[in-house]
Amino acid sequence: MSKTEMKTRQPWRLTLVVGLMSLALGLCLGFLISPLKTPGVSGEGTNSKELDTPIFAFRSPQRLPATATLSAGGDLTTNVGGTITKYDCAVGSIIASGTSFLSLDEAPLLVLHTEVPLWRDLGPGAQGADVRALQTELNRLGHGGTVTGTWNAGTTAAVKKLWLVLGVKQLDTLPRIQVIWLPGLEAGVRACPAKLGSTLGPGGSVATITDILSALKVEIPRGAPRVVVAGEAREDIPEDGNLTDSAFLAAYSATASYRAWSSNPEGQSLTVESELKEPIEAITVPPSALYNIVGDSACLESGGKGFAVRILSSELGQTTVSATDAESGIKAGEDASKSGKSLPKSVNPNPGKDAPSCASKPAS
Repeated sequence: MSKTEMKTRQPWRLTLVVGLMSLALGLCLGFLISPLKTPGVSGEGTNSKELDTPIFAFRSPQRLPATATLSAGGDLTTNVGGTITKYDCAVGSIIASGTSFLSLDEAPLLVLHTEVPLWRDLGPGAQGADVRALQTELNRLGHGGTVTGTWNAGTTAAVKKLWLVLGVKQLDTLPRIQVIWLPGLEAGVRACPAKLGSTLGPGGSVATITDILSALKVEIPRGAPRVVVAGEAREDIPEDGNLTDSAFLAAYSATASYRAWSSNPEGQSLTVESELKEPIEAITVPPSALYNIVGDSACLESGGKGFAVRILSSELGQTTVSATDAESGIKAGEDASKSGKSLPKSVNPNPGKDAPSCASKPAS
């Protein structure tokens, strides 16, 4: 390549480099000076700076002080003797009604809770409180049947399903010798006194269980009706605060808070989670959006109008509010405008000194 050709190409390359650098600089400047869209800020409506405030169901979670009543644990015993051919007992584990952790002479023994201890063989035609208690537990375990106090065809079918879960076929009655009665829906294991391969006589101990929660008394909360919650279980709080439903108590016994308390009852207090029986329609706003605050009443600005609201809670830089005429019993998902409540769909996060007065007088 001649020197003349090199001189001719060099200015062209220089022009290309300068052009690319100018283009990049222009893009950067354009990005810096163009307005950024703030997350959560609505671009619609009369005020483009307003924050969207979707309505949600506020359940007002609250922990209630509680006192537990415990039934003494003790030994689980068999009604029959034999050689232990299966033994799934472990200290710290949970034994639940409707399961089996033990087999004698290869026959599984059923662990079962009933409100009335099982004291006889049960089968077609049997009547009494023990039959009713059995039918109630069969229903709770999901095996069907009706609770009548009299063993009927539905009871036979339900008992057969119960045994099939344990791998026992062609058994549709409840022989007492094949049942280990459990005083609660479930219980923790404190000790395992037997061992695989050993021989037991009738009345032999196969597990020592912890004390069982038999009742729970909660402090009655003020205000709107509330329910206690334990996992998926929900229970109305009675007027006297005494909770005795066995299904709820079993669910509560399985919570981490109860197990932590039961391991050290002297070192910590016992509480139960609760929430509103009917949620309140609410929105969440930044604290700066509130003005004319008096007690738990305040105002919000939306679309140039003022809205009276009630402050429900405030944490982590967010405040939850409801309409001042919202008490409780508002269906979750109900349209606030149709229910007569007044909650804005967006709010001005910084209303300033000239903010409008509330559309309605804050509730007292």
